[in-house]
Amino acid sequence: MARERLEEIRRALARGEEKATGVGVGNIYRRVHGMYQDGEIFIYSSEGRGTVVQMAFTP
Repeated sequence: MARERLEEIRRALARGEEKATGVGVGNIYRRVHGMYQDGEIFIYSSEGRGTVVQMAFTP
C-alpha cells in the first residue's frame, strides 16, 4: 500500500476511528488494547510487495 495510506491508517487507529481503517483493523486494535494494556499493533507495508500486521502482547 502507498505510504500515505499507511500513515492515514496509523493516524486513524491512534484516534480510534474505525471508518478510515475498515472494520477489521479497528476492531482488532480496540480488542488488543482492551484486553492487554501494553498490547500493540504494528503495520508495515511496502508498496507493490505486501503488508504485514504484527501484534505484540505482554502478559
